[in-house]
Amino acid sequence: MIGTLSMFLFSLFANVKLGKCEKSLFHYLSEMSFYEPFDNLFERCLRIPSTVCVGGTSTVITSDSVHKGLIAKWTFDDMYALDHSSNNNHMHKFVKPAPSFNGHGYSGAFLGDISGFVPAGDSLKSEQFTIDEGEENIAILLHPHVSKVSVRVIGEDKSNEGLSSIGYIPLRRWTNIAITLSSKNIKIYINGVYDNSVNLKSKVIEKGGNVTIGKNDHYSSFNGYLDELYFYNRHLNKSEIKSFSMPSITGISDTNFVYVGNYSCDYDTAKDKDLCKKNFQLCSSFDLYNGAIHYARVNGIIAEKSSLWTSDISQNSYEAGEKRIALCCRE
Repeated sequence: MIGTLSMFLFSLFANVKLGKCEKSLFHYLSEMSFYEPFDNLFERCLRIPSTVCVGGTSTVITSDSVHKGLIAKWTFDDMYALDHSSNNNHMHKFVKPAPSFNGHGYSGAFLGDISGFVPAGDSLKSEQFTIDEGEENIAILLHPHVSKVSVRVIGEDKSNEGLSSIGYIPLRRWTNIAITLSSKNIKIYINGVYDNSVNLKSKVIEKGGNVTIGKNDHYSSFNGYLDELYFYNRHLNKSEIKSFSMPSITGISDTNFVYVGNYSCDYDTAKDKDLCKKNFQLCSSFDLYNGAIHYARVNGIIAEKSSLWTSDISQNSYEAGEKRIALCCRE
């Protein structure tokens, strides 16, 4: 996913599914011909500014409630990728439908050269959120071959800052990704769990322009599905981020139970009292079997040959200088 965007405070949420597939399951829909020009599709819409009452007040038709600071919301359940935030930030270009993450509706298949284009509008420009039209001031990418999320920010004096996720995005599995940006830092959450962050050294540049999701002039598409994509013009707190994750899909019911203390460290570092933040400690074997190892697997922390440190490990069960992953579990 490529977002050509620059903002002071913003939050992005998306459910992503990656897959190495040559042809979409719903590829046949791309053969359909639409006689209605897309650019003129919304110009003739009947716009009703408030609620419609049918039969007095027996039936009330109204729009969905909008979250505070929500700039755009794309569900991909319609023929076109309509914006359900009431800001009319509709996604131009036809996006192929694909299976939804929750078994209802559809997702958007961003395969090959498929991309979605959102023209700049007044709602995308504010004191806290702007979109860049020229060079990418904000780019949200996937590393080729390793499927890690990368966020890059262009600041003052062309400074290039950012970070990559610690966890990998697994193939053929729905993953909830949240990215928040403030004037001070960038944070990445995977399936509602904090993954990584970086403090910004330079001020983010403000400009105005368009948003591209998928393939653009500089990057290829990520060959995956997107569903329930949200943009906010404010920095959401951790509780709000948690509300977007679905334990029935991820299997992670407590997003505050565990996090990565160190991705590669020796035994002494893992046992250091400063490894974990307050009220957390190095996970024990019981903690791992009680959900920590499931989190590490689902969020791409551990691979087939990864090893984990535990607080109850015996000193004769590891080699000197051996590197392992240290997870911090809540006490």
